[in-house]
Amino acid sequence: MKVQAYFERIPDLFLRSHNVSWEKYEETIYHMRRPVTHGNYHRVLQFVGGNPPEMALRDERPYHELDRALARAKYPRAGQLTRLDEFGHGGTEAATALLHFNNPAYPIWDARTVRGLNVLGYPLSFVKEVSEEAIPAYQAYINTVQDLKDSVPFTYVPEKNYYLTRIIQMTLWQLGLEAPTNGARTPSPRVRSA
Repeated sequence: MKVQAYFERIPDLFLRSHNVSWEKYEETIYHMRRPVTHGNYHRVLQFVGGNPPEMALRDERPYHELDRALARAKYPRAGQLTRLDEFGHGGTEAATALLHFNNPAYPIWDARTVRGLNVLGYPLSFVKEVSEEAIPAYQAYINTVQDLKDSVPFTYVPEKNYYLTRIIQMTLWQLGLEAPTNGARTPSPRVRSA
């Protein structure tokens, strides 16, 4: 498949994928805090297929070692992968999910996504376990995803800047709604423009 054809399919592909994973993803990303807690850690592992007990997800104790490792991660460098080896139980998908939920610019590295890139003609491979060969392979993956992000036309991904802008605008609107107004009326969000 040519990249342009992929770009044209992004709206449909995103909606189908998003309908399956949005709730789990949003729950994970919005619970992530600094300093990282043990609960954050278990929630990320749950996102990639783990099954921690509910008590583990609510564990608010700071996870200092993981927090230090994540604080050193500087996008787009892949070298931090080795620092997350033990936290990801040796698996690159879990380690890169920790990077992603700490800094969403880092893409989660999994076999299915690499297979999708292969369909587009990118000769990348997925390395399941953190190792010396995983670092350059993950770096190539990061670079490829970044190149696609930089080249996708706005007409196919209007959310590029819109989503963050909307989040800020709506949270400010809600903050204004909750603030004392001295009797002044606040317009509804449907009337306001984004």
